[in-house]
Amino acid sequence: LLHRPGRLQSKKVFVQRGIFHGTGNQFGKLNCAGVKENSQWIRRRTTICLAISSLAGVEMLSHLLHGKLSRLPTHWTAMSIDINFRKRAVGKLPTDIGVYVLCDLDEIPIYVGQSTDGIRRRVGRHLTSARSDIIANRQIDVWEIAYVWAYPTPREEIAALEAQLFHHFDSKSKLMNGTIPQKAKRGKVPNPFFRVQVMPDEELKNKKDPAQRLPRQAAHYAQIVGHFLDVKNSRQIARAMTSHFVRLQKYHDQLLRAATEAPEGDGDS
Repeated sequence: LLHRPGRLQSKKVFVQRGIFHGTGNQFGKLNCAGVKENSQWIRRRTTICLAISSLAGVEMLSHLLHGKLSRLPTHWTAMSIDINFRKRAVGKLPTDIGVYVLCDLDEIPIYVGQSTDGIRRRVGRHLTSARSDIIANRQIDVWEIAYVWAYPTPREEIAALEAQLFHHFDSKSKLMNGTIPQKAKRGKVPNPFFRVQVMPDEELKNKKDPAQRLPRQAAHYAQIVGHFLDVKNSRQIARAMTSHFVRLQKYHDQLLRAATEAPEGDGDS
């Protein structure tokens, strides 16, 4: 169980995910070979994320075996998404054209988009992983989308509103958008006309567990890296990678803080 071979392969990178050999506090290094020198930063970030995910898994397995966990966390048991709830929630969004904002489990914006064929239809494609560039390019993980804000807008004002919302939210927390719109001169940032929760409360609560969220998003970051190296090497994907990496640091801090605050078990040193 401590040796789970798996490989992420591409034309430019070969990452051996077989993760850590040895026992106790002695672990072998994660093997990375064949990465070009001008991609050293990608190798380092990928290694860190895979290591985080693997160490978290080994630690949780250890807790389970020693009776500190009553069951495996849901990300080990393929937590399902309540599709029916999501469909009903998306149905509450307007069919109007305009701008929408996808928000994470903490209701923090992670993507600003526009739709000229109806907000409900566009968001529905995102959340069902249907044909959608931001899904295909691994820019967002629908697992993380819990809220949608909608701004029905006249066609001639869509671009300006999208730009305004992008720069407003991006200045607070880096968005996953690959393309940066030009700033537009508009008045006060409007509140959304529709705010819809697209995830049931219980699912939302479970997913916000740092022990589940960090490994999941670390693995998703590794997918973005693989896509960047093997499929689409672009500035847009690179920007999404950087934004996602910044978010991983937050999840990492949350996990450590939760571990520090948790009461120590009997016999721990």
